[in-house]
Amino acid sequence: MSQPVSELVISPRQKLIGHFSFGVRSYTESKAFYNAVLATIGGITVFDSPKSRVLGYSLSSRPNEEPLNLFERANVEPSGPGVHLAFDAPSRQAVRDFWEAAMANGGSDEGKWGPRPDYGDLYYAAFVRDPNGFKLEVVYQGPDDEGSDSEDALLRKAILAEMDIQHEAERKAMVQKIGALQSADLRKELDKLKWPE
Repeated sequence: MSQPVSELVISPRQKLIGHFSFGVRSYTESKAFYNAVLATIGGITVFDSPKSRVLGYSLSSRPNEEPLNLFERANVEPSGPGVHLAFDAPSRQAVRDFWEAAMANGGSDEGKWGPRPDYGDLYYAAFVRDPNGFKLEVVYQGPDDEGSDSEDALLRKAILAEMDIQHEAERKAMVQKIGALQSADLRKELDKLKWPE
């Protein structure tokens, strides 16, 4: 028996947040800052209107994919304590590059890159403020990816390469799982993937 078409169609709502918008004091200053920092994590400008002073950023050029929008507005005030926007980074190096780009483009330091064991064993992050005073975080939550050719690093990469992971949440869960394993257990995981029972 075949599935009804309604079960085959993927719902357009597959994420928790559709987009995040906030006001900035200067379109030009914010454009320089966000173009630089978001490029370090694969972000691209998907909307840029000098006339209306609006910017849109994404990881994809697909239509209606603008999770971050910036609007030039008068009297912009940064958010209060405890509020910040966190960006996912693809590597530890990208975390450092983001921080460096922020410092070079009018940002200020709120916590240089490094491990954050209070947030998790694999949590590697940096905190900055943009030129408007908004607090930003950039985080990588995966195994140490420092180009290491250690046996554990190579085994982790091999496991991820063997898996057919369709969703980012699944990938993060697997990265979290294998990040804490040592060589013997990593070999067992890889063997299970290569030669399933």
